[in-house]
Amino acid sequence: MGASKEYHRAYYLAHKEHIQALNRKYKSYKKSNKTRTRRDRRWEHVKRAYNLSPEEYSKLLEQQNSACAICGRVFSDDLYACVDHDHGDGHIRGVLCRKCNTGLGMFRDNLELLIKAVQYLEKK
Repeated sequence: MGASKEYHRAYYLAHKEHIQALNRKYKSYKKSNKTRTRRDRRWEHVKRAYNLSPEEYSKLLEQQNSACAICGRVFSDDLYACVDHDHGDGHIRGVLCRKCNTGLGMFRDNLELLIKAVQYLEKK
């Protein structure tokens, strides 16, 4: 059973100042986020997660002819390109399309599982 309205009301009254402060902070964040474009947020993520500047990222893409390192699909927009890295040491391996990056992730970058998957696909 869920908590009663009285419980929620009592909780709100006991924590009213804190809840209102969080709401103000969220509204401020939302307002400042509206001015940032999707591309701005993408570069912030790439910089924070992989320590790559836009120039380094562009160089990676250029080395791969703006295509996925696995399937060769050409990126029409680099927003849909994923930075592939080794989860163990953080080494950047290249740039992949979302499908290939998700596929590797689903196999947990485990070479043995990938080999088993290839063997399975080769069965007639």
